[in-house]
Parts: sequence; C-alpha cells; structure tokens
Amino acid sequence: MYRLFIVFVFLLVLPGLTACDGADQSSDGNDTKESVTPGESAEANEPTAGEDSNAFGEPGSVLREGAAQIDDGRHVEPGAFSYIPPEGWNIETMPGMRYKLAMGPEINGETANINVVEERYPGPIDDYVEASLNSIEVMLQEFELDHRGSITTDTGEVSPWLEFRHLQFGQTYRQRMYFFAAADNMYYLMTCTIHSVHHDKDVFFPRCDNAAKSFRAGDAGPAPDASRRGFITDEGRFKIPELVSYEVPEGWVADEAPGSEYLATFAPEHDGFRSNLVVVKEDSELDLEEYTRVSYRELIDELGVDIIDDPAPLTTASGVEGRRLEFTHDVFHIPLRQVFYVYDGGPYYVLLVCSAHDSQAELMLPTCDAAAKTVQIDS
Repeated sequence: MYRLFIVFVFLLVLPGLTACDGADQSSDGNDTKESVTPGESAEANEPTAGEDSNAFGEPGSVLREGAAQIDDGRHVEPGAFSYIPPEGWNIETMPGMRYKLAMGPEINGETANINVVEERYPGPIDDYVEASLNSIEVMLQEFELDHRGSITTDTGEVSPWLEFRHLQFGQTYRQRMYFFAAADNMYYLMTCTIHSVHHDKDVFFPRCDNAAKSFRAGDAGPAPDASRRGFITDEGRFKIPELVSYEVPEGWVADEAPGSEYLATFAPEHDGFRSNLVVVKEDSELDLEEYTRVSYRELIDELGVDIIDDPAPLTTASGVEGRRLEFTHDVFHIPLRQVFYVYDGGPYYVLLVCSAHDSQAELMLPTCDAAAKTVQIDS
C-alpha cells in the first residue's frame, strides 16, 4: 500500500506548465555535461566502518527479496521505449504504474530506483524542461536544484537532465531527471531516485547516466492493445477489460494520468484541480479485513495522514463486498481529501481511489461514493 500511495501522489496534481529562460550549461570534458548551482556542497556519503558490502562495494546492500533478476541486456516496454538498467538491478512491477521500475540493491531500508513516465507537451524539449522545473519547484517540499546538464545517448540524441533534492515523508531524496523527446509532442521522463544519506550520489548517478545513455524511444516493437488500459462504453461505464467497471459520473471524462497503468476518469477542472478516480490492482494473499487493516495502519504510521472515518463496509449494487477508507492530507502544498474503495477480486484487490481538493470534498465525495457503489468486478 505504501508504494501504491506514492503513485497516487504523482497522479493527483496536474499542474499548468509555463516556460521560462533556461540556465547555461558547462562541459566537464566528456559527453555528460553539467553545471553546478552556487552553494552546492560536495559531501560524500562514506560507508560506515565494519558494514558488510555486496559485489558493488555498497555497505549493507542486498537485492530486493522476491524480485525477478533481469538478464544482462535491454529492458523493453513494448511500443514505448527501452534501456539497459544498471548491472545487478531488478525489474519490478509496481502496482498502479504503467511501466516497470528498475530497482537497485537495498541499503539501510532504502532502495535506489529508475522510473519512466510519459507526458505530452506542445513545445520543444528545452521549453518542456523549463516548464517542468517551474512545476516541481512549486510542488516539492524544500526543493533545491543542485545541478543541470545533458547526456548524449548511444543513438546521438541529446537528453537534458536536472538534479535536485527535496523532502518527502521526513526523508531527503536526490533525484536526477532525464528528458527524452519522442514523436507527436510526446516526452519520456526517466527519474533516478536515491536517498541523500544512504546512497552515494557519486556511485549511483553515474550508473543512472549510463542507463539514460542507452535509452531509445519508439523502437520497442508494437504497442499493446490500448483498450486494455480502459475506455468508456456506450452505456457510460468506465471499463478495464477482465478487471473492473463502474458508472462514470456525469460530465467526467477518461484521460491519461501520468505514470498510471490504467486511464483515469476526471471531473471538470475547478481552481486548477481535477477531481479524479484512479484504479489500481494489487495482488495480496490477505483477506479483506486484514488487507484493509494493514492499509489503514500504513496510511497512519508511514504517511501521517489524518483519518476522517474508520474503515467502513461497502456493498455495491451487484453485491461486491468492499471497504471504504477516507482521509485528508497535503500533497504538493494542496489540501486533498481522498477515499480508498477496496474490493476483493479473488486473487487480488481492486482499489478505486477518489481524490478531490478539500474545498470541493463535500460536493465530490458523494459523487465518488455513487460511482463506487456501481463497481463490478470482472475477474
């Protein structure tokens, strides 16, 4: 559930992007170009004496349990992109996310990772980079831009990147975000995330640079059937084949939610925010009560949300049993109200997640409740 919630955080805010003047870049003498922001400290995270190390020389690190080890070579997302992950990293499916993640070894409970999302932007790549920078400066807590530069891929494409730090759930993380242009105003963002203390940026970011240099867009074979990601039927239901369907609230539309495995449905925009419903599928061997209880505790203990109501039983019009959890918290400085509707799909759980701006909650949550009661599981 914790990892799922991170996905929801990314989906919730769809900020307007505005371009601004770009910063100069300077060369460090090779094909990775970098400029340094004044005031950047050059501290290194030294291994603690006596700690075990793995084949990479990283203290206390182990491969993530239960993850499938990738073969040496290229990871392919059909119809989208491909790249070569760092040696020894695993490719993992993250519930709710469209593309798989490359996960590094775990160090002191923290795992470096590479995540790729796609987004459309009606302008050149330099404008998109500046627009993205303007956006994340506002969204991320205690944001600091440390470096910016570019790499040249193995196919000769120039990819700008931004390196920054920010605070999330009381921890400081470093991220290096690479930008790749594709056809039809499509951009791919590859983001390498490391912990600011437990991961040495001088070890991990060069590995991410190499992965980024191997990135190729548009040569990954035929795309999967787009209808598998969801569509609105003639009867006005949003349907994800062989998974779930529900009645779409009046005036809502199906649209891309950056990074999401499935399409989402969105209300009309109000004060810069679009209330939305997102579907996530998660495998679990827990029964409904235990799954709900674990989710409830993780929301409180790990994310620090304010619970509005204890988990409540929910039965749909078709007889599907579920649970409802409502809570509130701030995401990117925006006060949000969210409801998790949890449905037992047999070997997995289906989560329908409603997100609304707190100022619109009294209007939007009854709308979400009505949609949640129309859910049908198609397992």
